[in-house]
Amino acid sequence: MQNIQPDVIDNEEFPAEEVWYPEKEMETVHLYWYAEPPQHPLSRQAKGTILVCVELVLLLFGIVTLCLIPNTPAWTVTTIAVPAHFIPRQWTVMVALVPTGIQHYPATYATGTLTIYNGSAFMQELPAHFLVTTSAGLEITTEQAVLIAPANSPILGTAIVASHALVSGTQGNIPAGAINQTYGNALYLKNLTAFAGGQEAYTKQYVTAGDQAKALEAARQQLRLKQLPGLLAHPCTEHTRQDNLDLWVTWACEYAIYQVPKQGRILSAHLSGNMVFLTIRSVEHLPVTHGVK
Repeated sequence: MQNIQPDVIDNEEFPAEEVWYPEKEMETVHLYWYAEPPQHPLSRQAKGTILVCVELVLLLFGIVTLCLIPNTPAWTVTTIAVPAHFIPRQWTVMVALVPTGIQHYPATYATGTLTIYNGSAFMQELPAHFLVTTSAGLEITTEQAVLIAPANSPILGTAIVASHALVSGTQGNIPAGAINQTYGNALYLKNLTAFAGGQEAYTKQYVTAGDQAKALEAARQQLRLKQLPGLLAHPCTEHTRQDNLDLWVTWACEYAIYQVPKQGRILSAHLSGNMVFLTIRSVEHLPVTHGVK
């Protein structure tokens, strides 16, 4: 380490002293500390006192406000009876029925009769389910056995037997004379009249009870919209009529009308006999009371 030599000042006014120059001058820092005084929160009693004061101020404000309002209204509810007058009203609507029921009908067989002629001197018998054929090739069968009386020249013996076509539908409706057939040497079979009743299979829609109920409810909804707002003397009577797929519904109603009071508001009304009892709410202004100083 290098030694620093002191400088000698030669001055008569000042005595000679040694002066040192340190390499770095040091700073002194002073630190002070102290405890903060504790903060005390409001006690419950102080909070309660403040709340009571606020409530008293609001109460006084409400009292002053009420005192400054003139003619404070008061509501009164009374019941009065007024005479009723009755007027009839009637409405009719029509609703189309929409059938949803389906009925299936099978094909039917044409029926008719065959006339049998016997040219023999002896009685002849034709068994049941005897088949004959038309000129168009359609088969016809007898429904029962039949006896044919013998001929008595020059008159032939005759008999008639019920028959039907073996094929269902309208093709069995053969015209008169479609059968002209000989059986053996003595019997002749003819249809002197046309066969009828043959029909193809088909389905048919019909109105079910549910369809009627649905249409009736739709008609009632329309009638409710037509009704007048008022007091009914009694429930409306209902009349229904069905014309093919049209349902007609009529409501006959009777309303009770009455004189409405000029003042007040009607809260309720009900009919008893020929009188209407009204519950009315009206406003009655109370006089203002002023304080005397």
